[in-house]
Amino acid sequence: MDKMLFSEFLYQTDIITKNVYQELSKLDDQKAIQHLLDKAYIGKNLLQQIKTGFDKIPFIDLSLTGIADSTHGLIPENIARHHKVIILGEDTKGYAVAMVNPLDQNIITELTHILNRLITPTLARRAEIIQAINISYRKAEKIAELAQRLSKEIHQENTRTVKSNIMGSEQSAAAVELVKTVMEDAYRQGASDIHFEADEEFLRIRLRVDGHLQQHLIPEREVAGHIFRRLKILGKLDITEERKPQDGQRFSTKVDDSIFSSRLSILPTQFGQSAVVRILGEATYYSDLTKVVTDDDVREKLNRYLMQKQGTFLVTGPTSSGKTTTLYSALMTLNEGNKKIITLENPVETSLPGLNQVQVNPGKGLEFSDALRSVLRQDPDVIMVGEIRDEETANMAMRAAITGHMVMATLHTKDVAGTVSRLINLGVDDFLLAAALRLIISQRLVRNICLHCVTDYTLTVQDRSLLDNFFPDTQYKDIQFKHGAGCHQCQQLGYSGRSGIYEVLALDNDMIETLSQGKVSEFNELVKAQVEGLKILDKAFKLAKEGISTLEEVFALAGE
Repeated sequence: MDKMLFSEFLYQTDIITKNVYQELSKLDDQKAIQHLLDKAYIGKNLLQQIKTGFDKIPFIDLSLTGIADSTHGLIPENIARHHKVIILGEDTKGYAVAMVNPLDQNIITELTHILNRLITPTLARRAEIIQAINISYRKAEKIAELAQRLSKEIHQENTRTVKSNIMGSEQSAAAVELVKTVMEDAYRQGASDIHFEADEEFLRIRLRVDGHLQQHLIPEREVAGHIFRRLKILGKLDITEERKPQDGQRFSTKVDDSIFSSRLSILPTQFGQSAVVRILGEATYYSDLTKVVTDDDVREKLNRYLMQKQGTFLVTGPTSSGKTTTLYSALMTLNEGNKKIITLENPVETSLPGLNQVQVNPGKGLEFSDALRSVLRQDPDVIMVGEIRDEETANMAMRAAITGHMVMATLHTKDVAGTVSRLINLGVDDFLLAAALRLIISQRLVRNICLHCVTDYTLTVQDRSLLDNFFPDTQYKDIQFKHGAGCHQCQQLGYSGRSGIYEVLALDNDMIETLSQGKVSEFNELVKAQVEGLKILDKAFKLAKEGISTLEEVFALAGE
């Protein structure tokens, strides 16, 4: 990236408010300064003094720069998080330190005393510094230490009375802190789920990051029961019940300056229990469709649909492919206060302000079809159905879409081409589909190569065989593919972050007319012509050719 704009620095250091920053967001430094002076937001002398210091400080893009392992832990974690600082590296003179506000002499003086070396301040973006801190101050050592402490505490208890008190786990400080530490570590890494699994000889803790599990083993097997009890307390479950599955209530956890919500599921297993904590998304994440749906063509077609007043929009794909995220973002785009929006979900993933969200509960007799029937009496403008999986729900959703409602839903099909056939198999008439269906998006998530350890990749014999099989018409011999070698920044995985890839079908007049006449085969041919060359596998391969993702991810998709 280019050097940080002066207006961004002023906002980052809380010198100007968010509203003022938005006024300056499209102005270069010179015009921004003039605007600040014209509006009298900052005095001329102070503004010039800040600008002079800003021009002298080097800027570094931490998203492209690694952090030296040798300097890890030299700044206490509480200091690093409070001041938003991270050591970049060291030389013969001292340490280069990335800072949110490198003009703050008080912070520089404090760091100088802590490190007892000369400090060279460097400017970096707040979000990138926080991410670097999260990577550097991993909690693996602290988790192991707390597990040992809890194990020792358990073994030291000799009387049954004291033992039964500790069995409540709520009174065990080590158990409370261990669970809290795992939750913090997971949130800072961007994990979607935390898995606590009792095995015969150890407790396994796994974090799902970017769709893949990272494992940490705790050899002190005896701590497992206390950890599960602590989790049950958080989820307001029966701590004495160990033989039946339980689903907990939503609970909140504070990490740094953020509060996130989680949902707990407990399942009895052969050697004890398995607990999964689902970290729920924050409502603000879904407010920017541009960030959620990064494909310009897909976003344009989705925006075109959102301008309509009725019709069905379906998102398809396997579990954990981002379907709900896409739907939530579409709903938040419409959520301007002038539409009544009702969602039917099982379960409600995230509380979205301004929406009426209904928790469907088949176990207690509230199916999607039952809820949808009641929703239609509520005079909604927009309805989201968490999943269409039976004939009654499918037909009701399609009929709602032709009677003045905008309907959004998910459906489990592999691609857009199979969506209509799936709905017909469910019992929906083709003429009803023609009248209701307007947009279908099939999507997947593929992992991105870590920018800090990206390197050239040499094709193996097996790679060439697979390429010839899946992409027989593609010349790949002159393409230099990439992969991640593994580094501290990506936990030696070679991947960091994910990209959404989409297959999109916007039904045109020819398709609608063909489908209304019951010519499903001809309709499928029209679909094939529209998405040819733009299928999910083609787009994944394009990311691999561009060095954004890997052939490993492409072949994983091809094997579905």
